Amino acid sequence: MKRIFILLVLIVSGTLSDAQQLDFEFGKVISQFDYHNSENEPLQNLEPGTNIHLGLAYKYYFKETAVYMLLQSNYNKYSSLGSNSILDNYYAWDLNYVSTGLGFGYEFLREGSYFNYNNVNKNHGFTILIQASTSTDFLVHGIQTINGQIYNLKGIEQFDKPFLFANGTMGLVYYPSKSISVFGTYQYGRGFSVFKSKFPEKEKLNLITHTISFGFSVNLRYQKW
Repeated sequence: MKRIFILLVLIVSGTLSDAQQLDFEFGKVISQFDYHNSENEPLQNLEPGTNIHLGLAYKYYFKETAVYMLLQSNYNKYSSLGSNSILDNYYAWDLNYVSTGLGFGYEFLREGSYFNYNNVNKNHGFTILIQASTSTDFLVHGIQTINGQIYNLKGIEQFDKPFLFANGTMGLVYYPSKSISVFGTYQYGRGFSVFKSKFPEKEKLNLITHTISFGFSVNLRYQKW
């Protein structure tokens, strides 16, 4: 799975060599599963899981504004586990996804040029960003464990289908120079299954995610606003 993500990084980096900014990030994603069984009953006592997040993004800033368009690709690992003491059941999920997304964002405290701040003499300083995006997650590998029995979810129609995510992000960015910046972000996401099941079973799985990440940006084309 990581090889697939690295390949995506190389493809996007080569394709967008004239881009304004490339972001590379890593962090942790906390995933909470909203699962309903074939009788449309939610599973109780589900615990969220914490796993790896890797991200690559291309940002294009619109001329003379601090508004940007965002194209991104992510690798996320989602997991959850739970149990039912009455029925003596144990269940867990471990899912790996690659996603692509589109969004828009805005950086506060950024005036006139990349580094025009009232208190730092146009050379370095902080900005605050907010961002809204949508993404589609595709299952690369997934397993479900029920009472010690492991089931491969790849190809299982109820689970092996894309999730459409709505994401909201906020973060802090520091610009030490004109060519590079570093940042930390928090993102809330809610994912919904794109397709309805063709089968009589009504099993469905939605996701709620909290992602904390850190990274750096490379300005490949500096533009004075």
